Amino acid sequence: MSEYTEIESKISGLLPKTKARTCENLDEIVRLTGLMATTTKDRYYTHSVCHLFEGYGNPRLDNRGSYLYCEGLFEAAEKVANAALMEAVKSRNFDCVTRIVYPIITYNLNNMVEGQKGFAFKPNALSDPKFIEAYKEYIDQWDKDDEFNKNLKAYQIEFCEAEEMGKFYSESLRKMQEAYGASPSKPDSAKEVSGIYVDVDDTLLTKYPDKLNNKLQTYLVRQMDDGKQVTVFTSGDPKKASEALRRFGADSRLLDVKSKSEYLGKTLEVCIDDTIPAWQGFTAKVYMHPENVQPKYVPREPVHVDKPLEITVENIPQIKQGYITKCIDYVKNKLRL
Repeated sequence: MSEYTEIESKISGLLPKTKARTCENLDEIVRLTGLMATTTKDRYYTHSVCHLFEGYGNPRLDNRGSYLYCEGLFEAAEKVANAALMEAVKSRNFDCVTRIVYPIITYNLNNMVEGQKGFAFKPNALSDPKFIEAYKEYIDQWDKDDEFNKNLKAYQIEFCEAEEMGKFYSESLRKMQEAYGASPSKPDSAKEVSGIYVDVDDTLLTKYPDKLNNKLQTYLVRQMDDGKQVTVFTSGDPKKASEALRRFGADSRLLDVKSKSEYLGKTLEVCIDDTIPAWQGFTAKVYMHPENVQPKYVPREPVHVDKPLEITVENIPQIKQGYITKCIDYVKNKLRL
């Protein structure tokens, strides 16, 4: 284990896991961060540093703290982020840089204010021409077939190059809208749309193996039965997504798939997606990673038994008694009692 890995582990255990005005371990985190920023580095250094940022705003990593939850930690955060980003340039290893950049973009999106100058938090290395040039080369190697994701990845470079958050968001959103034929209107992040919005790839449909996410579908069906509006959307081809859902046996009410481009600049009431909404050009009042969705419990109807049982169950609520009775019948039959 390298020296910086040991330090990272100590810092990780002290970082706040929710938004905080002050941090009780601030002095110790600052001290340890100073050590980590100056320790001997190698091509895996960025991987350790990303663990100290990526927990921000990510429900999938809600057990992981982040520098971004407390402004008092920003000076320390900038030191270690600058060290990691420039080490990535030196080693030409950008595999974990997105896990630092995305949370920083998310923090800025969540803290935009009207007439804002500059950024809420942006380490100097993100604006360094050497870093931007090298990071562009890395991103250019990503999958170019997916038009939506191609534009989303360019979004990171535009953030690095931008001088003000407001102009970055407006211009990036306009380009994304134009890329999908949407009307290039003024971004309106305050415009809320009601209902539940659920992604397809790696959310309603899973991979390895390819199958329908039955747990998530159960949740959605129960929400629809309760009168809640559910919209399925995708960053890919809506027709192909709909065909895939039909092939895997999805509920017919989930087959009318929309394009995510229709929701750029809007705020969704609830979003279920494996990718954080703020990284896709829209926001959500409630965001859930598909792994964290639990189907709402619906009690079974009690099973009524016509004939008395030789083995009885006393003092158990009727809703449980019917189920246990069936189990007793099964065991009796197997044992031929």
